[in-house]
Amino acid sequence: MDNQEKKLKKTLTRTDLFSIGIGQIIGAGIMSLCGVGIGMTGTGVVFAFVLAAVISSVSLLPDAQLAAACPTTGGSYRYPSRLIGPKVGFIQVMMYIIVQITVSMYAITFATYFQDLVPGVNIKVVALIIVTIVYVTNMFGTKSAAIVQKVMVAALIIGLGSLIVFGVVRVNYSYVFEPSNLFPNGPRSFFTAAALLTFSTGGALSLAELGGEVKDPAKDLPVAMIGSTLLVGVIYAVIALVASGILPWESVANESLTAVANEVLPRPLFYVFMLGGALGATATTLNATFAWIAKPIMIASEDGWFPKKLATVNKYGTPAYIVTLFYIVAVVPILLNLSLETISVMGTGMGAIFEALVPLSSLFLVKKYPEAYEKSRFKLPKKYIPAFAVITFCIMIVQATLLISDLTPIGVAFSIGYIIIVIIAAFVIEKVKHIEIPDDLADNIESMEQ
Repeated sequence: MDNQEKKLKKTLTRTDLFSIGIGQIIGAGIMSLCGVGIGMTGTGVVFAFVLAAVISSVSLLPDAQLAAACPTTGGSYRYPSRLIGPKVGFIQVMMYIIVQITVSMYAITFATYFQDLVPGVNIKVVALIIVTIVYVTNMFGTKSAAIVQKVMVAALIIGLGSLIVFGVVRVNYSYVFEPSNLFPNGPRSFFTAAALLTFSTGGALSLAELGGEVKDPAKDLPVAMIGSTLLVGVIYAVIALVASGILPWESVANESLTAVANEVLPRPLFYVFMLGGALGATATTLNATFAWIAKPIMIASEDGWFPKKLATVNKYGTPAYIVTLFYIVAVVPILLNLSLETISVMGTGMGAIFEALVPLSSLFLVKKYPEAYEKSRFKLPKKYIPAFAVITFCIMIVQATLLISDLTPIGVAFSIGYIIIVIIAAFVIEKVKHIEIPDDLADNIESMEQ
């Protein structure tokens, strides 16, 4: 294990992981994409969220197996690079980098809801301010970020809970299940909506990045990953029911949840929803993202794909250079006024490719680390691991195809071009720099026995 990774602090508990996981999942996705989903598939958005949550939960099983058997920092990069091959690891981390354009989406969504509360404020300025606050918080380490996260998660649960409690009694259920309102744009739009909404339900994979900082990763990571996904899936389905079943779905299509909240909530609770739900949700997603965002790049730098100096951690255990790099990545789309729809569709589409390679890595776990598999406190049956891995991989590739094909011709060309360039770069860099990947997953297996 490298010296920089050893400096990371093992401070995170199961409660911390649930807070980070819930905060990562509940956020800009539900606040900005619920309206988009309604526009795609009408009141069928309820079922689209359910399907998205099921897909995310099933997709997490191979990831949870890896996290339990070989807990490690930067798992989304380390698993493919060690279990499949170095070049696959590089492709994975480069896909990971492009996916992080979605960080700006969280900030923009936060600013949009803030403008609903304070009309006239500049969305760009507010987005820049919230990104900066979260960036500074995370420079002081994951534990400080986790403390902030617990407070914000509590606030968002109160806010979203108020919308649910007051909203479910107002839902016109006959309207929701009216055939003409369900899937008005056909099955393809429904499945495309479900694919897009997995962006809202799939954030728990990020917890695998924190294995090196968890007190009991083998026990707590699988529980937190799957548990937070299922919990949020239920919450999302109910929110989607409220959002599409009170006002005509056409009036809330491609809009925020502000109009629905304003319709059903008493004025004091409306502000609770806006502050704790809308603003809290997007803020927690931002905070949770910055808590784990640096880990794959940190490990890839140690492997030699990037300058090793990038992996240096500060006295708080934060890879400061990498966190700063992604802060810049988040700021640039805001300054350029990029479309929220373009950011979300491209980020989710490329993210599906990124997420496909981790479960595929589980195919090699039993053969390469049989002892780790046997000692793992979370085990998929050996004979079912290939099925789970292949099914998850195929689901993700189909999602990526659906989403990327929905972009403009320029967006499609950029996405395909980026993938081609990354693949070529993987071969060139490995040959030029003579990349040799250490077999260091075994170094982390001992943590299961603690």
